[in-house]
Amino acid sequence: AAANQKLTLLNVATNQISGFTEGGLPHSLNTLLVSANNISTAAAIAPLASLPNLEVLDLSRNNLEGSDEAFELFARMPALRVLYLQHNPIQKVEYYRRRLVSRCVQLTYLDDTPVESAERVGAAAWREGGMKAEQDARRRFNEDKRNKAKAQTRRIAAERAARRAAANLGSDDSGRRVLSETAMAAVPGALVLDEGWETALEGKEG
Repeated sequence: AAANQKLTLLNVATNQISGFTEGGLPHSLNTLLVSANNISTAAAIAPLASLPNLEVLDLSRNNLEGSDEAFELFARMPALRVLYLQHNPIQKVEYYRRRLVSRCVQLTYLDDTPVESAERVGAAAWREGGMKAEQDARRRFNEDKRNKAKAQTRRIAAERAARRAAANLGSDDSGRRVLSETAMAAVPGALVLDEGWETALEGKEG
């Protein structure tokens, strides 16, 4: 029906559904709730990969097997961001979560846990090089995160010092605006003269 072509949410939980047919669901669908049904194979849900706007898929409490086809199928869902697979045999597959996170690049939530950046980086490395590669990638990610936080802290301190120094600008005998010795003493020795200084000297607050 024409009205169904605008459907964005469909809840068919607890309906003994065993599968879907190609073209049976509208492309407008964003959220599909299919928990507590009789889904058991990847082929049964293969038509869902044709839905370009499907972001949320709840397949919890079915009987979905943990075949390679199932993992590959979820990876082919172009917009998938939230996936619920609790209480399915697929959850018992070794490296279940790593396999999904590494394949479903837009996934932000899997089962009852959000997909954090560190997990995504680690899973991608695991897929390429195993556990050692994952550990190395996570270590580098955490080090980079700490370094960025430190750099941001230094930048904020430098910009504040620049504003304080700008507030103490005076004039020399020629009329030029100069920093006093007291003001210079408050400026960090490693201060980078960037847009923080330009903002301060213009008398603006960031």
